[in-house]
Amino acid sequence: MPNATLVALSSKVASEVLQVEVDDEQLPQILFATHLPSRARPWAHNYGGHQFGYYSGQLGDGRCISLGQIPIEGAADKAVCLQELQLKGCGKTPYSRFGDGHAILSSTIREFLACEYLAAIGIPTTRSLAVVGGSRAVYRENGVESGACLARVAPSFIRFGTFELFWYRGERHLVRQLADYVVKRHFPSLENSSKEIDNLRDTISVVTRPNLHVTEEHSLNGEIQGVIIEPFAPTRNVDIQLNKYARLFREVVRRTAILVAHWQAVGFVHGVLNTDNMSILGITLDFGPFMFLDVYDPWACSNESVDETGRYRFENQPKMVLWNLSKLGRTLVDLVVLDESNDLPMADGDGTPLDGKDVIRQLLESFEPIFVEKYTDLMRKKIGLRLSKDGDLENLILPLLWIMADAGVDYNGFFLRLCCFKSSDMAFDEELGPPVDPPTGVNLPESYIKWARQYRSRLLIEQAASKSASQIAAEDNRRTERMRKVNPTFTLRGMDIGRSCEKFIEQSRVGAGGSRYGENSPRSGINTGGNQASSARTLIPQRCD
Repeated sequence: MPNATLVALSSKVASEVLQVEVDDEQLPQILFATHLPSRARPWAHNYGGHQFGYYSGQLGDGRCISLGQIPIEGAADKAVCLQELQLKGCGKTPYSRFGDGHAILSSTIREFLACEYLAAIGIPTTRSLAVVGGSRAVYRENGVESGACLARVAPSFIRFGTFELFWYRGERHLVRQLADYVVKRHFPSLENSSKEIDNLRDTISVVTRPNLHVTEEHSLNGEIQGVIIEPFAPTRNVDIQLNKYARLFREVVRRTAILVAHWQAVGFVHGVLNTDNMSILGITLDFGPFMFLDVYDPWACSNESVDETGRYRFENQPKMVLWNLSKLGRTLVDLVVLDESNDLPMADGDGTPLDGKDVIRQLLESFEPIFVEKYTDLMRKKIGLRLSKDGDLENLILPLLWIMADAGVDYNGFFLRLCCFKSSDMAFDEELGPPVDPPTGVNLPESYIKWARQYRSRLLIEQAASKSASQIAAEDNRRTERMRKVNPTFTLRGMDIGRSCEKFIEQSRVGAGGSRYGENSPRSGINTGGNQASSARTLIPQRCD
């Protein structure tokens, strides 16, 4: 990057994730790609993927170069004992196709903010270490833009599309080699399942669907009159021991279901949920036209100019993620029925080889219950419930979302104000909870009043031991504190990002060519040393006293 200057730095990522001192003299040299350790061997990932429902062949990576893997001392989780450091936007790679390999400052700032905001509110994601600006001019549709590079970190950047590329090329041996690497490197606990309890846990009942035998029925002149399907064979349940590849897919399904549950709970719209943007580790990967909901709108689409049908709109995200998992599963069909003791296909009791599609189909069925359970648990916490009861999703959570959608209420602002809901008789009659329309606070719809009464009844059940008004008030205060811990005070909105981009584009112009960190700050334009996020529209909760 010509005249490189450090626009933004996350000291939290440097110190806690990479265990690197922010004042390390080598840090700017590595970020500016002016000096790398002699043992470093940078590389670019190669992957394909489905884009908007169609396989698009080899896609990239066209502008990301991994500098190396940084060992992390004393990591409790062996799967994260190495962190991969990657520069995005530093130039062409062997897989750039028609692109120039560069990134613009506004897009790198967007990803920097999104990564660190998601991490701050507890959602699995890649991390952003730094944004590097400079004097490079990048040509785009809207004219000349300021160039930049993003230094980002993750245990791995392997995607669903990495598996797909080898599978569609017919390089099945590389699919297996990649799966072996992922298991050994990121899921070592899946390597063996020797304990008896593991054997019980790793046994599933697979519904086998026998192949149909079709016989053509011809007329005297040879024309086909119809077909006869024979013999009829009903489906059967076959208990099998999952091998490491099946256990890998099951774990990816579990992690991905939990990830999308987090997205739905906080109102995050990814925008481009193609298989090349899905991480094998179940973390949020690649931030293009993302958004966080302002008003609650299930149809919200952050990429309308490209996604004209709303394929990746907010309410569709769980379905699209499941669809993506099915495409990953297809690449593992042969491996999940492989007997690891002899490298031969598994067979049922009659000696009939098992079909890997049946195993994948069965493992995919675990997605919905995992997603629903996690999403319900997250939403219970958002509305302050401590106890889990059957019907919470159908009776409290979904009806509230329907009310919010009809009223066009601010999603995160509503939950902040719900923190102040009072369940005591007097407070309830006077306040009736937060208004659906925060700016005006008048004309509560009857549907909300009905919901508020049901919600209050549910709270009183949890406060059964509280008899006096003071006890109920004390429990309300405790609930308020619980809710404030899970409902972000600030939301990363489009206006916030736009203002940040404008600010730091201007700052990078001032700092380029000056000191190594820019002139407006001794080190950085943004320094996310803690759980920080800006807000153009700060939603202060109502007073709760």
